[in-house]
Amino acid sequence: MKPRLAVFLSVMMLLAVMFSSVGVSPSLAQEGEFDWRRYEGTTLRVLWPNTAWTDFILEELPAFEELTGIDVNMETFVEDQLRQKLTVELIAGSDDIDIFGSMTIQEGFKYHQAGWYTTLDDLINDPTLTNPDFDFEDFSDGAISLATVNGDLIGIPTYSDAQIMIYRPSILEAAGLEVPTTFEETEAVAAALNDPDNDFYGWINRGKGAAATSVFSSVLYGMGGAWTVDGQPAINTPEAIAAFDWWGRMLREYGPPGAVNNSWPENVQLFTSGKGALWTESGQAAATILDPEQSGVADDVSFAVVPGGKPYAYGWVMSIPPNAPNREAAWYFIQWATSKENSLKAKLLGIPAPRTSSWEDPAFTENDPHPDLTAAMRESLQLAMPYMNPHIVNVQPWRDVVGQVIVDAIEGKDIVASANAAQAQLEELLKQEQ
Repeated sequence: MKPRLAVFLSVMMLLAVMFSSVGVSPSLAQEGEFDWRRYEGTTLRVLWPNTAWTDFILEELPAFEELTGIDVNMETFVEDQLRQKLTVELIAGSDDIDIFGSMTIQEGFKYHQAGWYTTLDDLINDPTLTNPDFDFEDFSDGAISLATVNGDLIGIPTYSDAQIMIYRPSILEAAGLEVPTTFEETEAVAAALNDPDNDFYGWINRGKGAAATSVFSSVLYGMGGAWTVDGQPAINTPEAIAAFDWWGRMLREYGPPGAVNNSWPENVQLFTSGKGALWTESGQAAATILDPEQSGVADDVSFAVVPGGKPYAYGWVMSIPPNAPNREAAWYFIQWATSKENSLKAKLLGIPAPRTSSWEDPAFTENDPHPDLTAAMRESLQLAMPYMNPHIVNVQPWRDVVGQVIVDAIEGKDIVASANAAQAQLEELLKQEQ
């Protein structure tokens, strides 16, 4: 299988480092006390999203099957298709799913309320089922917070990503400008660099309704707002109004034409073709931007914490449903897939790691071609709050309602009236959850 990874590291160099410094699972294969072949002959069914980490782990699967004697059937889907399939099967009480991928900031409360997660504490604490080298404490606090819903650990993180600011250092330097850290500084820099006559824009970001709510969340929280307060929507507070106003003004005055139609794909194209100075997006964007085969600015890009210092974090976790037919064997696979060794291998391929050791291993630190990205990502993960979406069950309808306020703000409409209308809709939405 040819991986689709758009890696931002020098692949040939890093693969050489990976296999010389990490090896091909010798530490696991030579375990004397832990019986990796306890569930030999088992077949696991795994439902998983298409991500860069997916490509990585699929390439590594033969090593797991050789180590354990367990076969793995990994069915992969785009995110929405995965959620649709899981919803259909889990509502029907399916008893043939062993592991599934979950992004808790999107569906965590819905799945938890429906009883679709198994809490993992008893598995982690069972010395007969958990490899002593697993080292649960090695996972960062931020990563574990993304795998925890209502106080229950419902999965193990496969990777942890955070929102960062992406910028063109040569453009700022030529204009004598510093990297902005506040909202006021960011607007001043965007205004100074904006040059629409030459198809260059000071600020690129999402404006496409619901798709914009995730990146907008850092501005909402950075300005002192919140999705909810005391269990009620907080979309029309002065802080939220200020956030909508800033977001709308930035894209209306310093962004590209048609910003209300732009989400991730459009902004990647704009930035990699050299049409933007500043952009805030998930760290996964770095892989494409730093790939010279996909980016025209690969040699002129750097990274920083988002303005206001309140980025979001997210990531996929491996969860086990209550009706899993092979619960213990599934736990074996999760341990292996998220081991220190595999976390480091994935990190060397540019996939943000949930384990602290992966960021600190000499195999990475001594060959890190983008220390600015590493510094920005590590600080962002430390600062990040898992608040990309509100902690409610009906996340998507909420995003649709708030997305309309974002569009109205970009189009210069009455933000207060739009936010008040959204507040009323969201109050009714939350009543359905009570």
